[in-house]
This record gives sequence, C-alpha cells and structure tokens, in this order.
Amino acid sequence: MKNPFKFGTIVEGEYFTDRTEELESIKQLLNSDNHLILISPRRFGKSSLVKKAVTQVARPCISLNLQMVVSVEGLAAMILKEVFKLHPWEKLKHLLSSFRVVPTISTTPSGEAIDITFQATTDATVLIEDALQLVEKLSEKGESMVVVFDEFQELMGLDKGIDKRLRAIIQTQRHVNYIFLGSQESMMTEIFERKRSPFYRFGVLMHLDRIPHSNFSQYISERLSDNFVSKGNVVEQILATTRCHPY
Repeated sequence: MKNPFKFGTIVEGEYFTDRTEELESIKQLLNSDNHLILISPRRFGKSSLVKKAVTQVARPCISLNLQMVVSVEGLAAMILKEVFKLHPWEKLKHLLSSFRVVPTISTTPSGEAIDITFQATTDATVLIEDALQLVEKLSEKGESMVVVFDEFQELMGLDKGIDKRLRAIIQTQRHVNYIFLGSQESMMTEIFERKRSPFYRFGVLMHLDRIPHSNFSQYISERLSDNFVSKGNVVEQILATTRCHPY
C-alpha cells in the first residue's frame, strides 16, 4: 500500500489538512496593508499554510529561509536569487544598475541555475536595502509581492543591530506584505512583543496550534484505505500517539 500521507516538506492539495480558519485569516491579511507574525513549533505546517494562502490570493512571493544564510551579504544574495525566479533578467538589469554595490551574477550553461555574489563592503546594510527596494519597485509596477522570512529569529545572529536596520528599510515600503515565521517562541516573542524591540508589534501576531482532534480524525480516516478492518481504532491510535502533531 502506498503511504497516503506526505510529511517533512511543504504539502499541497490532498495532503493539506484543515487550517481553514487560519487560512482565511491570512488571506484577509494579505489583502490589507498589514504584515503577519506566525509562530509555532517546528513541523506544525507554517510554510505549507502560508504557501496555500499566497497561492489562493494569487500573489507573487519570495521565501527566505534564514537558517540557510550566515551573513547579511548572503541574505541579500538570497533575496535577489528569489526575485530572479519570478522576473527575467531583461526586466531587472536596468534596476540593478542603481545598486550601490553591484552584484556579480553568473549562470550555468543551461541557464537553469544562478549564483549571485557581492563584493566586500564596510556597510552590508546597503545590500539588504537595495535588494528589498528592488522588491518594492517591482511591486509598484506590477502585482504586490509577499516576502516570507522563515525562521526569522535567526536574523539576530547575522549582525549586531541588523533588526534595527531591517525595520528601518521595511517600514518605508507600501507595496509589499511581509510574513515572519518562527519556531522559537521565546525569541519571536522577544522580537515582536518587547516594547524596546525595533519590531515591536510590527504586524498581526498569530500562534499556530495543533490541528483539532475531530478535524484531524476525519482527514486521516478519509486518507486510509478501506482495507483497514478497524479503521476507527487505527485513527485513534495514531492521534493518541502523535497528540495531533501534524508531522
């Protein structure tokens, strides 16, 4: 029997479970001028939920996993790489010429992969500012983008004072929605709820909980094959063992 469940990666379609109320809330927020802070333990489905919401509102989106970068330069390069996935080089080259530190861009012979690097600079903030201003300019001329910062609490380890500088950049933008995902609740609360923090109450705060037992039970039962003799018992055993943890 083929495993009827998919886990460990972003899930879509028939593999996506419940979250109807949270989905509607995020969609409403994306149709406003506000930002979202979404907090939950790892593997609760934050990324899958956000992707589904962005898809349903038909907005272009770039997703940035801060666990994958170790420097401000790396974050700026990641932003540009994601933008290049949405827009062709011809549309961007004149905008890149205004960058204060012009990136070096190389591609594979097939053009399927792209690499972006920056020359060393004494103020890496200009790299982030130019990269995010590019997102803002593209949003002004077309569909407003959504920028997702995954594991946002990792930002604090990139450079001292980077939160103040990033906040100063984002607060001037009017055509981009930002979503901040985090799995370290204490750190995320410190960033967005501490009054002295630059990001104090910067957006709508949402905590993602476990999927309700009744909804999860129905979903699992529908996914299991009818070959299970005691399907109800199997479902209850699964939920008793996992305590309704999606992963």
